[in-house]
Amino acid sequence: MCLSIPGKISSISGKGIIVDYKTKKATIFNSLVEDIKEGDWVLVENKFITRKLSDAQAKEFFNLIKE
Repeated sequence: MCLSIPGKISSISGKGIIVDYKTKKATIFNSLVEDIKEGDWVLVENKFITRKLSDAQAKEFFNLIKE
């Protein structure tokens, strides 16, 4: 079982989608989710964006792992 950590899209270009995880950045080349844009929170599995999250969902996740 894998745990996906929310990341924020910092840029989208022809070279890929840069997802910022606070501790590192990753380049993602594929998305299973349409209508993503810079500033969106996403979940990534195996270099695919699998889900878009609201700001509230991402905040809730980080609050849970702090505890």
